[in-house]
Amino acid sequence: MGVVYEGLDTRLHRKVAIKRILKSALDSDSAKEYSTRFAREAQAVARLNHPNIVQVFDFAEEGDVAYIVMEFVRGKELKTFFDARERFALKEVVHIMDELCEALHFAHSAGVVHRDIKPANVMIDHEGRVKLTDFGVARFTDPDRTQSDKTQAGAIVGTPAYMSPEQIQGETLDRRTDIFSAGIILYEFLTGGKPFTGQGAWTIAKKILQEEPPPPSTVNKTIAPVYDAIVAKALAKQIDARYQTARDFGMALKRALEGLPEIDETEKTVILGPGGFKAAAAAGASPGETTVPLTQPKAVELEFWRSIKDGSDPADFDLYLQQFPSGIYAALARRKIAKLRAAPGDETVVSSEAEKRGAEAREKLAAEKAELEARLAQRESEMAKREEELKKRAAEAEKLAAEAPRKSPVIPVLATLSAAGAIALAWYSIKPDTSQQRVAELTKMLAESKQREVELRQSRDREEELKKELD
Repeated sequence: MGVVYEGLDTRLHRKVAIKRILKSALDSDSAKEYSTRFAREAQAVARLNHPNIVQVFDFAEEGDVAYIVMEFVRGKELKTFFDARERFALKEVVHIMDELCEALHFAHSAGVVHRDIKPANVMIDHEGRVKLTDFGVARFTDPDRTQSDKTQAGAIVGTPAYMSPEQIQGETLDRRTDIFSAGIILYEFLTGGKPFTGQGAWTIAKKILQEEPPPPSTVNKTIAPVYDAIVAKALAKQIDARYQTARDFGMALKRALEGLPEIDETEKTVILGPGGFKAAAAAGASPGETTVPLTQPKAVELEFWRSIKDGSDPADFDLYLQQFPSGIYAALARRKIAKLRAAPGDETVVSSEAEKRGAEAREKLAAEKAELEARLAQRESEMAKREEELKKRAAEAEKLAAEAPRKSPVIPVLATLSAAGAIALAWYSIKPDTSQQRVAELTKMLAESKQREVELRQSRDREEELKKELD
């Protein structure tokens, strides 16, 4: 976008960073776009006084120059660390991600959606603190702002590898798009690579829309599976399935580091009267009850299930299925109903049938094992015989090959004729020497025997593998 200078505020005697562009070096459309982005960045950050967000002190345009005076940060971009393949301890990862999430939560609470969260816009200062930068494409969500002050909702802006699915599709964005982008940064921290890669922006966008990245624990074996769930939730394709606030995202990471279970954000407080939860779920709140409405349907289902899961009345589970026919515990509820309504002798019958099937399976397995062992023993015996025979033939071939030069008077002739291959072949076809033919045959047999030895070794290796599989 331009050049960043180190400057000095002579009135307050502090270092500052001055980001500026020379509009005359750009065409009119680009100059207008960058001026708008500068103004937007200044307006966005001016309202965000937070220790993890780079502060803006001033903004102005003088002639061909537009500039922003910003807080001077002594440190490096997170992208620099990633490009150098530097790895962070898990404690450091959680610390950095938590501060990034706090910065995002503060911005979101002020009605600012960043829309370009990526390692190049996250700085780590010399004290290890996070500084979120570059609000040049931020979008304001204040309802009282005029349309001219907002970035168009359908405009596709951002960096392809860090865009959310709704950002790629040009849909209306809210704070959860930043959570998705922050989830990609977390994935890079844990694995050392981006979750969505490819040649060109379209390939990456297609993967973001359609594919799930491999869980971090399968890429980096030192990562606990609990972080797989956190990443998966942050990178959920559907915005309602993600963390709903950046603070929730950071809190989940801190609890995982401390070995604590994640707080289910669907679990809300429910206050019921004498009728109990089942009555409320079946018929709504009765006059004597006080209820706090739940914002998530899954919370209702979870509380309902907890109230009946240890019960012995099949009607309770019938009611659960009526209320939540596609619930997460629907299959378990059906099994509970079948078990509770089964006749007294049914369980014994089922148990005996299962034992019978198990015995039959064990007998069949034992028979197959005995048959395979017999076949292996027979094959091993045959292989031993073949090996002995091949050794004898090889010894005979070597012996005859050694004696052949003394017994055959035509060897010098063959040596002479070998220079003319075609004549030698013709001579062999017309007047073969039986001794030399025998040598050639035995040489061939020797080569075949060596090949069979190789096959034998391969066969033995295969037998060992079969034995291991059998065990």
